[in-house]
Amino acid sequence: DPDLAPVYMNMDFTERLLHLKPPLSTFISRLLTRITVPMFWSLGCIPVYKGDYTRMQSTLQLSVNVLRRDHCLLVFPEDPTLEPDPVTGIKPFQHTFARLGELVYAETACCLPFFPLAVHPKGKIRVGAPVTYNPLNAPGVERQRIKSLIESSVHKMYRQLGGAEGELGILTLERK
Repeated sequence: DPDLAPVYMNMDFTERLLHLKPPLSTFISRLLTRITVPMFWSLGCIPVYKGDYTRMQSTLQLSVNVLRRDHCLLVFPEDPTLEPDPVTGIKPFQHTFARLGELVYAETACCLPFFPLAVHPKGKIRVGAPVTYNPLNAPGVERQRIKSLIESSVHKMYRQLGGAEGELGILTLERK
């Protein structure tokens, strides 16, 4: 979103990571988003709008459309508003990504597997065992189950890879 992107860029990057102050941080954020927004769209990235229910539904539907075409998604589930784990630097996960299991099942009757993924700055990558959506559980319980299992698996793999300050995600490879 050309209006929201500079605000997020400023909050999450230019001020927090680059430690720039307004008005320079605002100017740099606007400049960067003129490049990054078109780049993300050209890469097929799906925007996520935290706290905006209507736009979040759009995000989820775009994601389901990608999965329905047998493509993969890489989801970054960390909640940027929460404090990171002191050992791994990983922030607690949100559970919204797990709704993809419900939505894919509702449209296709296929149980979506979620693959935990840990990427260490040293170039090491580990993919964990899948956590598959279970339609027999209540939706809220299932979202929490998937979130908890993925989160604990990512933390464990990350520690095994050797440490702190890496990136992580959830890879959805195939439907069963």
